[in-house]
Amino acid sequence: LHRIESLARITLDGDEMALYESLFSIMEPNAPAPDLVVYLQSSVDRLMHNIAQRGRSYERSMDRAYIADLADAYDRFFFHYAKGPLLILNVAQIDFVNNADDFAELLRQIVAVEGTGTTYLKPPASDERFTMFG
Repeated sequence: LHRIESLARITLDGDEMALYESLFSIMEPNAPAPDLVVYLQSSVDRLMHNIAQRGRSYERSMDRAYIADLADAYDRFFFHYAKGPLLILNVAQIDFVNNADDFAELLRQIVAVEGTGTTYLKPPASDERFTMFG
């Protein structure tokens, strides 16, 4: 619970955080465990590039420090994640949105571990741009 709260505290405060905590305490015990959690990890530089490329008005005010704090919080959260199989793919060097080959490789990596229950994975030999951690 504390790791999830630390993620929420980055974006929520006051009444929003109280509502989040209330709903989380009600829903969390009954939530089913996922078959596989996929965390697409990236560098802050790449995240800032993606934000600029999307051009969404609500993302324009997100500064680098906020994105760095958020990325760090997600990294810490997933470092301690133990509720089911976890696949962490560092995608800082790929473009799975605009490159069909990168997207196909991303899907291949996910399908390769789906249902295995594997938490700790070795980097794939097929493409060193995809580094996996567990």
